[in-house]
Amino acid sequence: MGDGKEADRAHRQKLIDVLSKTYTHSDGQWGWIDLVFVILDGSSRDLGTAYDLLRDVILKMIDPDRVVVAINQADMAMKGRYWDKVLHQPQPNLQQFLDEKAESVQKRILEATGLQISRPVYYSAYENYHLEEIMDAVINHIPVCRRKMHTPR
Repeated sequence: MGDGKEADRAHRQKLIDVLSKTYTHSDGQWGWIDLVFVILDGSSRDLGTAYDLLRDVILKMIDPDRVVVAINQADMAMKGRYWDKVLHQPQPNLQQFLDEKAESVQKRILEATGLQISRPVYYSAYENYHLEEIMDAVINHIPVCRRKMHTPR
């Protein structure tokens, strides 16, 4: 997303198509997708397109307990300042910034949709930072049952 209005429209439609895809079983019609994993760019201040997509598409089509939001590039937040290159982790200033960013994302989604998602996890794939937390978040959100298709909110 964010590659231009036309590309954003195409991506949005593809997402709608895949989240609308169903399969039929003897006990009903079920969603093809059971869990959505949204990765935000931690180095960017402009997350408007991502918030719009979450508000207008994802959280209208799938329950918030089936959505995991993560913030990548924790090492590049604050323009890469306050990242401890020896310990491969944020220094206190950056740690506080990342905590506030995660809380802000969660709060903005609640304000925009009225829906509560789990607090986003921030990580750095490049620095192998918080990868266990990402795995925990995904594992903790794996649904115990299939997604029954319902009318969008």
